[in-house]
Amino acid sequence: MIPSQLPPLLLAFALIGAVSCDTPVEPVKSNDKAAEKPTGPTKDPKELFSAKVPELPGPLAKLKFGMTEDEIKKAAPEVEAYGASKEFKDTYLGYYVPDDSKKLQSVRVVLEGEGVSLEKILVAAWGEPKRGTELNNPKLFWFNPDKEIRATLMTGYGKEKEVQFEPYLPAKKLLGEGKEKLGIETTPLLGATPADLQKNYAQYLEVLTKEQAEEQRKRIEKLAGQNLDALGDATASTNLDLLPTEYGSTFTRINPTLEGGKIVRFRVGIPHEPFPPAKAEILALLEAKWGKPKEQEEYGRKQWLFNAAGPRVLVEDDDISKQWDIEISP
Repeated sequence: MIPSQLPPLLLAFALIGAVSCDTPVEPVKSNDKAAEKPTGPTKDPKELFSAKVPELPGPLAKLKFGMTEDEIKKAAPEVEAYGASKEFKDTYLGYYVPDDSKKLQSVRVVLEGEGVSLEKILVAAWGEPKRGTELNNPKLFWFNPDKEIRATLMTGYGKEKEVQFEPYLPAKKLLGEGKEKLGIETTPLLGATPADLQKNYAQYLEVLTKEQAEEQRKRIEKLAGQNLDALGDATASTNLDLLPTEYGSTFTRINPTLEGGKIVRFRVGIPHEPFPPAKAEILALLEAKWGKPKEQEEYGRKQWLFNAAGPRVLVEDDDISKQWDIEISP
């Protein structure tokens, strides 16, 4: 029987069989590109440090120091207080809002990749740091003077893979120009009343009872990792707490003395201990502001007296807190 004489159904099977015997079958190719995509973060964490100076990196760039927790969540809902990055490999991002101020104080980036040297990455991005020492371990400092942001990297205690970003108050800006007042004084502190402080310095003002002062001391000791009993008992106080200067660990405190309801003198310290060369640099700033001092001794302690005509500026090198202590009086 010739094919044309086959019933239609048998003809169809015959033709299919001929095709299957003579024509190789091509494998089916998947068009599902999603199956070929890697899962998880893929970006190189080095991309977080592309700026020439310290900047808030990646999604943290949406934040501003001083934000509240609610403002942080609104500006960058994808950012957690601490968590794995969704973009960068082996990277963790975080921020810190203290319970007392309730405002953004610092952010951090942690790189957990094997064989990754965070120090080398930061040096390649920002250049050589100021190399200091804290708690017998190296601590590295980089600064962005235009935005007044500093970045620090500590070694030891598992901190080698973590860089922290914080705002800071340059010592030169704290001191300001002219002999009459400090750079941060919007109105004179000498002669000011508590009401004046509340009116003109409310954003810095901290009034503590003895119990509150003791609790604050404990928090500072925990952050600093050392006992501060050498500073004396924690007492009730009225202070102005500013951002830390270049090498300050927590804040810059202006401690006024009130008599008769008015400030008769006040003290402020500028730390130099983490970076020893800062000691001479700060002294040079004091001389640039108030001129050459007269050196003297009191109770066996060396002092530098600036601007004796007033306001009188008496400076000591505090060997306990490792800072220049500055007392200003009429």
